Amino acid sequence: MKNLLRPFSILVLTIQKRVNFENNHPEMTGQIDKVAKTLSQPEIVVRSKTDSEAELFYRHYLMTPIGEKYICVVVKVKVDELVKSRNFDGKVKSSLCKAHES
Repeated sequence: MKNLLRPFSILVLTIQKRVNFENNHPEMTGQIDKVAKTLSQPEIVVRSKTDSEAELFYRHYLMTPIGEKYICVVVKVKVDELVKSRNFDGKVKSSLCKAHES
């Protein structure tokens, strides 16, 4: 189990959830440190257009297994926060931007 820090909270990513992510997004295998940094030090945070309880955390990386990309970590905010998805993205989704200044 890996604890991922986010201001004011701790997200827990279970081994089962991590395996599911890596099966669905094999390019994310071995990228847990980038995921943790994206959550703890996002460059951009936006609210999902399709789910008002979900936030998309983005951080740009020059070097990933598939080239220069953003990592997008989707967190659904409920009583307990839950990491819903993570993947590399070529650009930031145009959603409602939450104020986050680097």
